[in-house]
Amino acid sequence: MKIKLIVFDFDGTLMDTREDLAAAMNYALKKCGLTPVSTETVWKYTGDGTPPLVQRILRDKKHPELFEQVKSLFLEYYDAHFADFAKPLPNAKDTIAHLYEKGKKMAVLSNKYERFVKKLLKEFDMDRFFFAVYGKDSFEKSKPDPYPLFKIMETANSSANETAFVGDSKNDALISKNAGVECFIIPSGVNPEEELKSLYKCKILNNISELEKYVE
Repeated sequence: MKIKLIVFDFDGTLMDTREDLAAAMNYALKKCGLTPVSTETVWKYTGDGTPPLVQRILRDKKHPELFEQVKSLFLEYYDAHFADFAKPLPNAKDTIAHLYEKGKKMAVLSNKYERFVKKLLKEFDMDRFFFAVYGKDSFEKSKPDPYPLFKIMETANSSANETAFVGDSKNDALISKNAGVECFIIPSGVNPEEELKSLYKCKILNNISELEKYVE
C-alpha cells in the first residue's frame, strides 16, 4: 500500500515505559499511605492518560478522594524519573530510522502528556524522526476521538487512504476506525488480541519491524 503519513502511538508501541509508570504510581500511593500495586495492574490501566490511570487505581483502593494528591505526586516523581527504566521497544528505533530514510512523514500521537513524550524521544535520540509530537493535552480532544489525527493529516497534507496509525491497544484501533485510516497493532498486553481484532480491521504485527513490508 502507498502510505505517505505514519502516526504512532507511544507507550507500548515505540517505548517500553511500564516500569517507570509503576514506580511513579507506587511512590504516590506510598506517600498517601496506600499499598503498592503491580506493574501489570498499572499497565492494564494505561491508555487514556494520567487522570484515568489514577482514577482506576484509586477506585480499586476505594479512595477516590485522594485523586488530586496522588496525581500530583505521580507527576512530580515521573517528571524526575521518566527514563530510569524506559527503553525503545525491540527494533523500534531502527524501523523508524529506515522509514525516515525512505521519506515517510511521521508523527506521534499519544494519550500521555506531550512534555513526557517529547522528553523521552529526545532522551533516546528519536525526536529527529518526527515532524510533530502530540499528547493528551495537545488538543481539546484525544484518542480515540479522530480530531487530533485529522489535524495531523491536514498538516501533512495526507488523505485517509494515504495514512496509517500504528499502536498497541484499543484506543489505537478505535481512532483508526473513527478516522478511516489503515491500522497496524503490535499488542502489548493492555488488551487481548481478539478484542483488538473485533474493533477494526487492523493488521496485527508481532514486531514493529514488520511494518516496513506493508508501507511502500
